[in-house]
Formats: sequence, structure tokens, C-alpha cells
Amino acid sequence: MVANLYKHKTVEVSWNTQPVSLQIDPLTTDEPEAYPLTITVQDRETHVQETIRAKYVVGADGAHSWLRKYLNIGFSGDLTDSTWGVMNLVPKTDFPDIRKVFVVHSSLGTVMGVPREDKLVRLYISMDGGNRHTSIDARSVTAEILLKATRAILAPYTLDAARITWWSAYCVGQRVADEFARHDRIFLAGDAVHTHSPKAGQGMNTSIQDGYNIGWKLRYCLEQKASRALLSTYQTERRPIAQALIDFDRKYLESFTRRDITHHEFLEAYIAGQRFTTGIQIQYPWSLIVKTKQFLTPAHPRATNLAPGKRLPDFQMVNQSDAVPIQAYHRFTSDGRFRLLVFPGDISQEIALSRFNLLGDWLISHLPQTSGLEIITIHGARRADVELMDLHPAFRPWSDEDGWNYWAVYADDESYHKGHGHVYERCGISKEDGALVLLRPDGYISLIASFEETDELIDFFDGLKPGSRTVLERRANL
Repeated sequence: MVANLYKHKTVEVSWNTQPVSLQIDPLTTDEPEAYPLTITVQDRETHVQETIRAKYVVGADGAHSWLRKYLNIGFSGDLTDSTWGVMNLVPKTDFPDIRKVFVVHSSLGTVMGVPREDKLVRLYISMDGGNRHTSIDARSVTAEILLKATRAILAPYTLDAARITWWSAYCVGQRVADEFARHDRIFLAGDAVHTHSPKAGQGMNTSIQDGYNIGWKLRYCLEQKASRALLSTYQTERRPIAQALIDFDRKYLESFTRRDITHHEFLEAYIAGQRFTTGIQIQYPWSLIVKTKQFLTPAHPRATNLAPGKRLPDFQMVNQSDAVPIQAYHRFTSDGRFRLLVFPGDISQEIALSRFNLLGDWLISHLPQTSGLEIITIHGARRADVELMDLHPAFRPWSDEDGWNYWAVYADDESYHKGHGHVYERCGISKEDGALVLLRPDGYISLIASFEETDELIDFFDGLKPGSRTVLERRANL
């Protein structure tokens, strides 16, 4: 991540610097272009101080967050901790299940393994056998101590490390901050607002989800593409998720350290944990950026396996121009744009094609090319029955710099080597009726509509824009 910042030279990273004070001007916090925050930072070595005026401050400074403490924000939850170690290593071992997800219990503790990329395995080690009233100081734990503890638990199998790429130790507690934001100017994310057991990556992925959630919203406000009301959705969306994670994690930790847990029980608990790791089962409530006619509806009649406020499931689709299959999550990367997914159905049929072309006319007249909205088509016809250049130009836009966009139209069809993605079936969309699905920049669904409900798109973006706009314009300019 830091290497990427250096590469693009958009952000300067100041290492070895710590904040020492923060002042808030309450008279200007509601003024969009004001700089109501004054923060003083100090170099740890030279003690030279610098004063920074800012529109926003984000604190992702860990469980002992300076910012949270400075704001006197409470941390509620279970204060009886157990100590866990985590490390990524390339293992040299005779343990037969090292490339599987596994859990091993012994009288000396518990270890869980999760295979990762590049020959790595992540190990989660209970340093106290899961005793929640531990006296172990996590700060005294070293990589060698973690490796020694793992060897003892796995015995009689042997374990050495070809290399250890990362390790850490945690005093685990299930706690959540009373506030995630202050004045919609100061935001806390990750371990600064929720701490829990680090097993299976829940903590890391939940922190990443916090970052995505507030990141794109800040960008839209800083670039004056959205009302500052957008920022209030950070706390209303993320704090309930953090509380749900804490409640789940408490039960998960207890079951994980049980020595009598069965394989079936462990598998159920592990799969349940993935709802927080992936965010698939999370559903954000109705808001400025989640539009649904029924509060927390489990599905939409046009897409019975999708719902506003939930993530789009992953699926395989086939590129119309070159027949290369791709997973949705690889194609829909987080680049700051809203995406309109058009599911026109079987456009080899005249009725579906005519409806598709009418939508293209509407998009050209209501959404300028500068809107920033990416339009992706996933049709339900056989790829061989469709010719890309015969489709409406709205769905294969032209760029004077790059020519036609060959990566905007996909088929829900059989690929040459990887089978069929069954996208319409997975999403619960009829190939006769089709559907429109609007994705937020963080991959969650904002709204689902029929082809006859295109005005819902205009209403959505009109509601998101700062200031008042005339109804006669009917343009969504991101």
C-alpha cells in the first residue's frame, strides 16, 4: 500500500511522527470548505513540531489509539483478555495438513493454520491455552517464542521456518468504541474502534472494510461530488457491524478453544466467520446511498438473490470481445467509481434487445460521458449470437485516446476452459425481465431497479449531490 503511494506520488508519508494535540473549531465544522481541525505533530527523534490545518482527520492508529483517547471516546466490551500470536511463515514441516485450514488442540494450547499465497501459511497460536484471564504480556512475545509454542502444540510433528515474513502478538478483547466519528470531521477506523481475536483474518478484513467505507466517501466530499451528509453514513453503517463482529467473536473464541469441538462444529464456526471476513452477509441499512422500498428487505423481486445494502456475490462472466472469462471481483476493482450493472437478459431475442437499446438512448441523453459512472453489461444470450459492434454505443463507449471499450460487455455463457458462471441464476435475475444494479465504489449495492424505473437512478444521484439542483436537468453528474 505504501509502495503504491510512493509510486503515484500523491501522498507523502511521514514516518516516526506522532500527534500531540488537536483543536476543533466548532463554529466551522458544518461549513463544507472550512478547515476546522488543527493538529500538531512531533518528530519522535528531533522533537520538532509541525502544525497542520485539516478538513478531516482519520485515526487508524490501533487498539491504543491516541486519537480515540484524546477525544475521550469510550471503549465498551469485555476487558478480560487472552493472548494470541500470529505469524506468516514458509513452513518446513512433516505435519500432513499444513496446506489446509486446520486447528490443533493440546494441553499446551491451540494453533490454527490458514494457507496463504507464495508458500506462506498463517498461524494463530493461543499462548495461554485460551485462558481469558491471562497474565502473559503480549509485548514480551517474540517470533521465536511463537515458533517454539507452535512446535510444542504440534508435537510429535516437527516445524521449522524457512522464513517468517511477519508476526505479531495480541492481547485479545472484544471491545467497540462508543463513537466512530466526531462532527463528521474526525473518523476512527480499524482496531482504533473495535478489537477482537485476529483469527482467520476477520480483524484485518474488517479494518480494510472500514477504510474502504470512509475512504471513498471522503474522496467524494473533498472533490465536491457529494453532500457532507454522505459522511454520516460511515458511523451508521460500520458501528453496528463492529458490534455484531464483537458479539460473534466472543462466541467464536470460546468455541475455537474448546478441546471437545467436533470437525462439523469447527467448520460451521469457520464458515460463519467468513461473513465478516468477506462482508458477503453484511447488509447496510437504508440511507442516502442504500435505497430500498422495504427496510432491510432480504431480496429484490427483480434480483431475488441480491439486496440493497449487501455486497454483490462473486461470479464468473465471459468477455464479449475476446471470450476470456473473469471473476466479477477481479473486474470490479475499487477505483472510486459507481458502477451500473445492466442485466438485459437474452438480447438475441428482439424484445430484450429493443428494451436494451431504449435504455442506451436514455443513458446517452441523461448521463454525460463525463459522469464518472461506469456502465457494465452482462447479457444472458449465447456469446456467439451477439456482435459487440452491433450493440448500442452507450454500452461500448468510445474514447479518442483508447478507442472502443472492449471490457464493458460480458456474457453469462460457457467459457472455453472454466465452465459456466450461471450469473443470472446466482443473482436471481430473470432473462426475460432483466434488472439494473447500482454498485457503490466499495462494492455494496446501492439500489436495484427494473428497466422501467430509470428515474430512480436520477433521484439517487440528485440526492447525493451537494446543494440544490433543478428537476428539469435530470442529469447524474458524479
